[in-house]
Amino acid sequence: MDVSSPANTSPDPPVPHVLVIGELARWKRAGRVVPNLEGFSFIDFVDLTGAVLHSLMPEVVLSALFGNSFDALDVAKRLNQSGFAGRYRVVAMSIPSRGLIVSEVRAVAPTLDFDILMLDEKGRL
Repeated sequence: MDVSSPANTSPDPPVPHVLVIGELARWKRAGRVVPNLEGFSFIDFVDLTGAVLHSLMPEVVLSALFGNSFDALDVAKRLNQSGFAGRYRVVAMSIPSRGLIVSEVRAVAPTLDFDILMLDEKGRL
């Protein structure tokens, strides 16, 4: 917000909140830095609880299709059990059965708006 202009009295629009589920301890051991980005929160799968979701109120939840300690079905079940009914997006590279995965996740968590974001071979959307 431009505080130097007295005519500008409306608050800044809220920043959409994105919750990224990952394996932060493993990322840090590998030398990866967890970014500090406005509008983003990064948590380990084990920390995904109803209380966290209620506190952060994310507009979208992101995760990899699978990790060492969880997969998309695990996250979807936890989100569903916690009462989250928003958007859950999984990021994946090449997968042969995208439709099957989407169907499986929607079957265990029908209230979620679920989809897969496909990355190309260079890791771009």
